[in-house]
Amino acid sequence: MQSEVKKVQIYMWGIGGGAAKIIARYLPLDRIAGFVTSHRTDSVSSEFMGKHIYTPEEMANRKYDAIVVSSVYVEKIYADCCKANLDMNRIIFIRRALATPPPQWRR
Repeated sequence: MQSEVKKVQIYMWGIGGGAAKIIARYLPLDRIAGFVTSHRTDSVSSEFMGKHIYTPEEMANRKYDAIVVSSVYVEKIYADCCKANLDMNRIIFIRRALATPPPQWRR
């Protein structure tokens, strides 16, 4: 009997250079279900790299396995996650994978 492999629903928080670096280095675009940003407005496209962009409030009503945070604005994103009542056990902050570590990590 062949078991079915569940497709994991991974979203990426961030629609800038950090997201592009993570996609290039660690997480192929075809594994990402969509993107999340707190700054989606009429002037910001509703798509990034061909995937839909959601707000934190929209994510609160979606099913997902994980949201990978690719932005350096972790404090603001953490607050936005709490405000939208997102499951913090499914939020993965990967700041260290980005180019510059925060000052407190530098020696």
